[in-house]
Order: sequence, then structure tokens, then C-alpha cells
Amino acid sequence: MNNETAGKSGKKILLAEDDPDVREMLALALRYAGHVVTLAENGKEALKLCSANSYDLIITDILMPKQDGFKVIRKLKKKQRDIPIIAISGGGVSGSLDFLEKAKRYGACCIFEKPFEPKFFVERVNEHF
Repeated sequence: MNNETAGKSGKKILLAEDDPDVREMLALALRYAGHVVTLAENGKEALKLCSANSYDLIITDILMPKQDGFKVIRKLKKKQRDIPIIAISGGGVSGSLDFLEKAKRYGACCIFEKPFEPKFFVERVNEHF
């Protein structure tokens, strides 16, 4: 599948998620809703894509290799304070809610604890446009 596919609405979304199944499932749901989705496998790749492109919305997992979602949020908010960022997490040793609350303090406008219903997720994404 292409990394980026044009949608009806033309809204550009960057999705950073290290789990390939979750990444593809969310990308499919967002593309079906008409969005243009670019995929990143980790935080480092997400930041590289953000430095070369502009996006209307960033979705980032918190626990990822190479750069975690906390660093992604902090660095993007320093450059572009008004960019909406949605944080998602399945947790770890201390639980996903702790990570997600920390992501909100760093500037995420919305948080989702995995697993979640893709339809509800897309509805929340659409609220930002």
C-alpha cells in the first residue's frame, strides 16, 4: 500500500506508529474517511517527515523505537504551537493512562488508550477540521 494516498477532504495527517497492524488499520480508517495519510514507523522518522512537509494533524504513538512520542510532541510544539497532536498508547509497565496524561501536559490535544474503536477515533480526528 502507498505511504500516502489522496483523499476527498485533502487534509494531511502524519501517523507515527511502530506496530504495523495498528498503523495500517488506522491509516485505512483515516483514508476511508477521505484524509491524506503519511506513515512513520517511529518518532525519528516522524520528525524527519515533519521537517520536510506540512501536516494538518499529527497522530503519534507514545512508546516507539528511536524517538518516543513525548519527544515528537515536545519538538513539534516548539516549532508549531498550534499544530493539533493526538497521542495514542497501549501502555507499558506503568500503564498507558500515565503516558497519555503526560502527553497532554506536553501539548497533545487529544489522547486515546489502545485498544480503541477506529470509528470513534476517526470521528474525533474529524472534529479537528
